[in-house]
Amino acid sequence: MTDIASISIREDSLIWSELSKKEKTITIQRAAFQTLPLFIHHQSIQKKSSITQISALLKEMAHTQQFQNKKIHLTFPGRFAIIKKIMLDETITPEMQQDFVAYEFEKSWDESSQNYSIFLPEYYGDSGVTRVVLAIAVRKTILEFFEKIFEKAQLELETITPSCFTIEELFRLFFPNSSSQCLLLGWHRRGLEAIITDHQNFRDYFFRPYNPKLDLIENITEFDLANGFSNLFFEIQQPRVLDQPLYDIQTIYNFGYFFRPEWLDFMRSRIQIPINLFNFDASTAYHINFADPQLSHEEIYKFIESISSISLIN
Repeated sequence: MTDIASISIREDSLIWSELSKKEKTITIQRAAFQTLPLFIHHQSIQKKSSITQISALLKEMAHTQQFQNKKIHLTFPGRFAIIKKIMLDETITPEMQQDFVAYEFEKSWDESSQNYSIFLPEYYGDSGVTRVVLAIAVRKTILEFFEKIFEKAQLELETITPSCFTIEELFRLFFPNSSSQCLLLGWHRRGLEAIITDHQNFRDYFFRPYNPKLDLIENITEFDLANGFSNLFFEIQQPRVLDQPLYDIQTIYNFGYFFRPEWLDFMRSRIQIPINLFNFDASTAYHINFADPQLSHEEIYKFIESISSISLIN
């Protein structure tokens, strides 16, 4: 049996979960949502008090929720990173690839690539005369901020990963027979997170606020939520600059702690494709058990970000 502890942190909240995996069964031992005492942004990550406050919160959660595993897989929002697909031709050798990717990022920055950590995950792009690599750039100050928090909380960081990738991996793990393009839609306090996947690959990532005023989800009417959803979908499916659809999305799966299942009604009234919760009751690949009596199959979609770290374990 493999045990894994995961924390998914966002700008103003986190979800902590402990899971175990044995063959094709995953057991959620415990999971808890908690609002952060501050908002994570470019100024707050530079303050020692931010590290102190969040690390103290983690210590308190570990005690009150009885979290046992001190080795943590951390995920953070994709919007904290810069995600690009970069086209390479046959003149770019594998030895030149990292430098070329850094150069491509620098063309759109007003600063040195030395301020960023750049990662090139495995990606099955088009092959031939040209090939596509998936590149991720994360500010070193953000990574250092998380590292200091966990060090002060006396927790060991096993991995740090943008959640958009672990969520996409989780989807393909649980639904291996999916053969079409799908939209994984995260409903968060400050906006919609859109992850596009197909049966083989991560395709794209978007984040959009619910409205131009940047209102929080609890302050937005269902009508405006519906508008935000449909506007995002059509922006992704067929940007105005294109004559043909960019993607062929066949199904939408919703997740996020703030999503309410009754919103499926207004979504289905706007878009005429299957729209579901990101739950695992339809999965033929894995079975989910719960050791925590406060959790249920019907609410797995709330904890997808934290659960998704299980996809890192073979």
